Amino acid sequence: MLGYHHKNDSGSELKSFMRAIFKGTALSLFVTALVLMLFSLIIVLLSPSDGVIMAMSLAVLSVFSYLSAYISTQIYRSRGLLQGIICGLLPIIPATVISCAVNGYLSDYMLIKGAASVIMGAAGGVVGVNTKKTKPR
Repeated sequence: MLGYHHKNDSGSELKSFMRAIFKGTALSLFVTALVLMLFSLIIVLLSPSDGVIMAMSLAVLSVFSYLSAYISTQIYRSRGLLQGIICGLLPIIPATVISCAVNGYLSDYMLIKGAASVIMGAAGGVVGVNTKKTKPR
């Protein structure tokens, strides 16, 4: 049983749960794309060091994970920690696969990004499920 608020069968609950995660991820992806455009402009204009670019990348990933989990839990008002962890894993799994394929190994930086993504997703899920609903769905 995924949620306490839904009286449908478990298949319908799972569908609602996954739909909320999809919507949260899609909306967060839009916001993150805007932030990435801003960061791209900063990179072009200021030519920051690799360390600054890596920090910006980590910040964008963390914001994406937090927002997607928060939005998801505003839609499906249950299991915030689980939704948050899933939302944190969604962007890091393909990034890890690509990183391993390109580099041939899993870097320490990817482990840090993965941990940050899952932690921020979990935080967004917990905050989102415990925050008054911001917009009727």
